[in-house]
Amino acid sequence: MSKDVRAPLEKLFSRYRLYKRSERMKSPTIETKITPSYEQRLHGNTNTISKPVEDAVLREIEITERRRSYISTVEKAVEMLDEPEREIIEMRYMQKDYICDYHVYDQLGIGNPTYRRRRDAAMERLNVLLETVIMDERSIV
Repeated sequence: MSKDVRAPLEKLFSRYRLYKRSERMKSPTIETKITPSYEQRLHGNTNTISKPVEDAVLREIEITERRRSYISTVEKAVEMLDEPEREIIEMRYMQKDYICDYHVYDQLGIGNPTYRRRRDAAMERLNVLLETVIMDERSIV
């Protein structure tokens, strides 16, 4: 399997881990701008009302929902894998702590070549299943 396929997926799982961890924490408070601005407006929007607290809360809710959607999408894609492939991906990329390849195939009782073959097959399938998520991440960066 080429690094071109595996690298974006590893980045995706890194972000998944980060979002999963931050989901358990209380979300940080987004600072609001409550100081009035005394700038002279020659011709501005006089019929609009600024609601900084509501805007901050809505932004925080949107961020939380986006993260939950991301987590859900990744988990659903992994659930679609076959059992041996799913075990490898969950142990290697979805646990709270980072775990090396050799720990995974040692715990599963399989050899390195079998592990790599199954991992690569799982990555190929996930690449297809999560193609839109990967494309969105590339456009963000």
